[in-house]
This record gives sequence, C-alpha cells and structure tokens, in this order.
Amino acid sequence: MMRPRISVLCATMALLVSASAFAGNLTVTEKLVKELPDSPDSVWISNPVGDVEIVGSDSPGLLATVYKTTTAPDRPSLK
Repeated sequence: MMRPRISVLCATMALLVSASAFAGNLTVTEKLVKELPDSPDSVWISNPVGDVEIVGSDSPGLLATVYKTTTAPDRPSLK
C-alpha cells in the first residue's frame, strides 16, 4: 500500500522539476527619453545586440527615446 503512494509522489516531483526547467524567462523593459535642444553634428550609437531604429524629422534639436530590454532565466541573473 505504501509503494504506489511513493511512486505517485516521485512522479509528481519529477514533473514539477521538469516544468520549472522549461518555464519562461523574465523580461524587464526600461525607457529613457533624452532631448537635446541643439542638433549635434553627429551621433554615435553602440549596440552589440538588438535593433536600432532611426527616424528623422525637420524639427530642430534631437529627441532620443531608448527602450532597453533585458531577459534572464531568474531574478538574480536579471540584476
């Protein structure tokens, strides 16, 4: 009688452990807005990973909106 209960308990634990291994990653998105009233002569963008989109306009000055997305498997790695 004790044998089936232990088997079911072990199977349940194995299922829960494997489910946590395939859980989704944590994602945090930060937004930064910077406005410069005078247009600079040049802008340098250094981005090793991800997309960069540049939109031009006829208005004076420079408005930069940056979205930084960080993805990690757990909270300690996210920091």
